[in-house]
Amino acid sequence: MDERRLVGRLKDPKLPREELDRLATSQFSPPSMRVAIAGISAFSRQNRWEDSLGFLEAMHAQKLQRHLYTHSAAISAMEASGQWAHALALLTELQGLQIQLDTMAFNTAMRACASGEAWTQAQELFLELRAGQLEPTAITFSAVAAALRGTWRRAVALVAEARHSSVRLDAAFFSTLIAGLDGEAWEVALALLADMLRRDIPADSWVFSSCMSTCEKASSWIAALGIFSDMQTQQWQPDASAFSSAVSACGKAELWEGALTLFESAGPKRRDTITFSAAISAMEKSRRWSEALALLSAMRQQKMTPNVISYCAAISACEKGAEWQRAEALLAEMRLQGLELNSIGLCAVISACDKGGEWQRALHFLEELSLSSLELGGIALNAALSACERAEAWQSSLSVFAPRRGVWG
Repeated sequence: MDERRLVGRLKDPKLPREELDRLATSQFSPPSMRVAIAGISAFSRQNRWEDSLGFLEAMHAQKLQRHLYTHSAAISAMEASGQWAHALALLTELQGLQIQLDTMAFNTAMRACASGEAWTQAQELFLELRAGQLEPTAITFSAVAAALRGTWRRAVALVAEARHSSVRLDAAFFSTLIAGLDGEAWEVALALLADMLRRDIPADSWVFSSCMSTCEKASSWIAALGIFSDMQTQQWQPDASAFSSAVSACGKAELWEGALTLFESAGPKRRDTITFSAAISAMEKSRRWSEALALLSAMRQQKMTPNVISYCAAISACEKGAEWQRAEALLAEMRLQGLELNSIGLCAVISACDKGGEWQRALHFLEELSLSSLELGGIALNAALSACERAEAWQSSLSVFAPRRGVWG
């Protein structure tokens, strides 16, 4: 098979695994850079990063010279598979061979490090790029932005550096930067959003949603809802993520009616599991157990499967209303669905049984919790002590706590 046809086959996204293996083990005379790049990329498309590296080494064994382009293809394959350490090793190998690197190679390696949470390494690569007098691109700044998780001071410094460059930043940069901020930096998130809009950078719903989420995490519900309003004013259609953040913001402010109104306005196409869970949590925070159960039922009717968060929020809502039978029924339903129980749901059931005067059932679930690997929280302990006090059953209480005496001293 000649080189042109071979490269064409390797670039075929539907290339069968067996044929790729056969082509990769062929002898190429002389070895071709085009074949090497196409082969590395073919293995990457099949999520076979180890074979991408193996193919590169096989081509070197056939006397193909090491080159920036072939190594860049391999670095890209490592980035796609989250193999940041191998991406760095390939970049270091090029530097050891004194091959001049380009911005694209640095960008790809930085993205690999950021996706693998090797944030320090990504930032060091950015400094290397600048020290090598290479010109950064919008992709460069977006890649390093992904590595600045939670470090808002560095995020602000990065924006300042970008201003002094000739690079026109895009929405991807700002959304990545905002998404990496924690709740304490919600004012920084608002400032970044305002800066982006002042620059007339075309926004997208992800930018607004990221900013809303940061505000919502900090319980700055007024700011979060203000952003949601701005989205609609600027004729942006909020997506499921934006609605989820807005509903959650209402929930934290105990504005359950507002949460329901937003949830209804989203419509079926813009509701997902997260949106439903946010709405159920909003009902729980306002002690609206019947509305929480109605939302859980609507979730099933919309052919969505409730997750652990959805169930636990509904169970907690029932606990606040002392609806112990409903809380137990939801716990049983979770088990039937094969969902992994957590201490939040089990503690809420214990508390619901206590509030309903069912001290024996409260102790039954407490014993189950104490024998598991789940954390025995203060809610469960208080509920159990309260149940025993009502029934004057201190001996039962001590027998349940006995398995954990060694832990407590």
